[in-house]
Amino acid sequence: MEQVKINTLQKHPPMPMLTLSAIAILMACGYFFASDMYVPSMPDIAHYYHVDTSVVRMTISFFLISLAFSQLYYGPASDKYGRKGMIIIGSVVYLIGSIVCYSSESIQMLILGRVIQGAGVGALMSLSRTIIQDSANKKQFLNVMAWLSIFFLVAPAMAPVIGGFLQTYFGWRSTFVFMIVFVLILLAVIITFLPETNHYKNKDALKIKVIATNYLEIMKHGRFLMYCFVMVAALSGIIVFYTISPFIFIVDYHMSPSSYGLLSLGIVASALAGRIYMTLYAIKHYDADKILMIGVVFMFIGGIFMLGISLLGETPWLIMIGICIYTFGGGLVTPTSAAQALRLFPKIIGSVGAIYGFLQMGGLFLTSYIGASVEANSFSLAVILLFLSSISVVWMMLYFQQMKTKKTEQVLSQTP
Repeated sequence: MEQVKINTLQKHPPMPMLTLSAIAILMACGYFFASDMYVPSMPDIAHYYHVDTSVVRMTISFFLISLAFSQLYYGPASDKYGRKGMIIIGSVVYLIGSIVCYSSESIQMLILGRVIQGAGVGALMSLSRTIIQDSANKKQFLNVMAWLSIFFLVAPAMAPVIGGFLQTYFGWRSTFVFMIVFVLILLAVIITFLPETNHYKNKDALKIKVIATNYLEIMKHGRFLMYCFVMVAALSGIIVFYTISPFIFIVDYHMSPSSYGLLSLGIVASALAGRIYMTLYAIKHYDADKILMIGVVFMFIGGIFMLGISLLGETPWLIMIGICIYTFGGGLVTPTSAAQALRLFPKIIGSVGAIYGFLQMGGLFLTSYIGASVEANSFSLAVILLFLSSISVVWMMLYFQQMKTKKTEQVLSQTP
């Protein structure tokens, strides 16, 4: 068996990690562009279709739920058929969805386009990490993901900035033109430069019994579920902010779409500050679970701050301070929870990545749906963020208590 593995690796020489990382970044951009770029255009879309703002906000929710379920297929399918083919299929579906969105003449057509986009982006989102896992050893993977996590903080902020300028000068359809051009470039890069990274295909990967067994094993793991929840709570700060805030800043405070897009730079700066703090200090002094606890406490403080200003008197800058405190904590939580969760199941990487992505996007769908259903004001934003961060703090405290109890029991059992 060892000889077969060596021969296989010689037949498929490893791709330079820098090139592979660049392709993974392009794939991840597909998700961020589809998810966040058109956010500054949502008030204009509501006006164009003569619909309530809550209906337009639902386009985020439908995109996320489609994205969530599609990942459940792409993970096992890529284990069976290979990564490259699934990425190409997902890119083509993403292209079709973008064309439908661009040409839509009704809000229902736009929602359909968003659903199709989500179904395609699921391949790019879930497999961007997997192609690196296929090609890197553990140390390389951790190093690459550390650098990529910084990019994953920057990209969500840059998408609304680009979208804000496109909306200001060319109108809301231009954001979907941008996506169409982008995915065509992505397809050319994937077809030309990306080799197949899955050299050990599993012909049984799509069998219902195999999928059900793997997924059930993962879903029964309480620690994995905790990591997924705190990760969703961290990301929901940005998702709910983008669902509600355009109507606060653009409609209520009469901010231009381009200026609103620039607010994202403050969010990414705070999340990046959290990541830098973790890299330069926290990771040297605390274990991963304590870093998570610090992060969720900052999220809780941000939620409390937001609730306070919504009751006592808000300004646009105070709202930004609140969300920046929350995303600083999220900058600690997101990469740490991902690393902790994904390493729990080293033998079923495809399945764990699919479930992780499904729970991530499913959770974001629920929070965005709630954000789209409530009044678009700072109080609604504060209540959602405070609710999520409170549960995160309580769950983490219970986890620490459980671990402390287990250690005590182990010590007592070893005492003669």
